[in-house]
Amino acid sequence: MTAPGMPRHVPMDVEDDDEAASTPHLRQQRRAPGCAFRVIAVIIMFLGLYGFAHGLWHIVSRFRSGHCDVDLGEYRGPEFTSEATVSSKCLLSSPWLSVKQHTVRSEDGSLVPDWLFVEYFDRVNVLAQDADTGDFVVLRQTKYALGGAPSLAVVGGIIEPGEAPGAAAARELAEELGLAAGELVTLGKHRTDVNRGLGWVHAFLATGCRRAEPGPASLAPPSGSGVGGSDAEAQASERLGRRALSAAVREGKFVEVQWSNTVGLALLHLAEASA
Repeated sequence: MTAPGMPRHVPMDVEDDDEAASTPHLRQQRRAPGCAFRVIAVIIMFLGLYGFAHGLWHIVSRFRSGHCDVDLGEYRGPEFTSEATVSSKCLLSSPWLSVKQHTVRSEDGSLVPDWLFVEYFDRVNVLAQDADTGDFVVLRQTKYALGGAPSLAVVGGIIEPGEAPGAAAARELAEELGLAAGELVTLGKHRTDVNRGLGWVHAFLATGCRRAEPGPASLAPPSGSGVGGSDAEAQASERLGRRALSAAVREGKFVEVQWSNTVGLALLHLAEASA
């Protein structure tokens, strides 16, 4: 027994055992919040790095050469830029054309960030004149954007990569009418749309035309460069005298502006030459 007034003796091994038993639990309680915070911090850091890397990749991919938002094939035609072009982003690419979003600096110094521009192959238009009769050989055809309506037309087509305009004109003349020109008169080079691009048109008057020899190898476009194909629409050739041709262009029977422009320029040239 313990004498009155004396402190009660508590065995040290009992206290030590209680403390030892409770310490791991206390440590786990203290450690748990810290571990959770560290895990959350790692996740946040990972997500941040992933977002940064993804954003960087997105920016680089948009501006790297040849990348377009919509890729239907590689465009290998001429591309335009000028001193006013601040930047250019490709929206759509196809073997036929490319649509770009330019940022353009205007004359007053302000920026236009959404200037849509269409890259398109340069083309030739050729009005053919028969060597013997002096009649003009044109085509009657329809095109998709005419909704099935017929139109008179001149010979025309894409200038293939690496091909000179004159060579393209001679080739198209042989392909579409089976004719060879005695002389190709250059009528000028004209921009299709002065704001949106759409390539250039080289206009020609082919005088002294006669039946071409079959299969002239020299008229073929550079090897491996072919872009244009045969017309899907039906075509029929017609012959018009100079007066009938003048009336047809005045009456809007050459519905496409490129065709009417080529015919008008050819008639002006012939009028000046005979004056």
